[in-house]
Amino acid sequence: GLDIAPFKSTNFTIEEKNELKASLGIKPEEKIILFLGRVANEKSVDVIMDNMPSIFEDYPNCKFLIVGDGPSKKDLEEQAKKLNIADKVIFTGKVPWSDVPKYYNLGDVFVNASVTETQGLTFIEAMAAEVPIVAKYAPNLSEFIKTGKNGILVKKNTDFKDAIIKVLDDQKLRETLITGGNATAEEYSIEKFGDKLEMLYSEIIKLHNAKKDAETKEEKNVHKKTIYKRIGEKLLNLTKIKK
Repeated sequence: GLDIAPFKSTNFTIEEKNELKASLGIKPEEKIILFLGRVANEKSVDVIMDNMPSIFEDYPNCKFLIVGDGPSKKDLEEQAKKLNIADKVIFTGKVPWSDVPKYYNLGDVFVNASVTETQGLTFIEAMAAEVPIVAKYAPNLSEFIKTGKNGILVKKNTDFKDAIIKVLDDQKLRETLITGGNATAEEYSIEKFGDKLEMLYSEIIKLHNAKKDAETKEEKNVHKKTIYKRIGEKLLNLTKIKK
């Protein structure tokens, strides 16, 4: 379970967000395409960068904000220069964890081209911050990101441009993705996870008591097998979202 409360958009005023934007050289009216995370090869930020020139051409009132640090930062800065978009790409470097939720709340689109994500925590945090997601398709991400409902998964690297611009332009789609994303984030919240865990323990205690009350060895073994089976089933369901 994640503590999603700090990421909620209601924690920050427009004035606070505009102040942070100004400190980064971003105008209040400019749209922000956001990447937040470790800046390393496996995150494939270069894939997003390759799409930026054509995005900026069609959507000039836009900036690419890269929040975080890592071994690929210098290479990405060089890539931005070669693509002649260095003035529209902003690298914050490492930021204090306490400020991370505010940075999420600057985003108009959250992007990630990595296909090596395991838990995908940044996606849940972005959803909690009401930032629509555009990400590269990966089987593990498709378990909780449903295209058109709480985000958009693209199959090809060249699909990022159209997906990002669609999210920026289509207000109805934005609202759908934000609503769906919020619901998904809530399912992964500490509170929801705690409720599921409590239900699991309650059921196991009942099954254990039934085993203790069994009169024969055969009955005890049957109850024991039932306990193990239910633990396995319930643990798998702890991280799944109700459909």
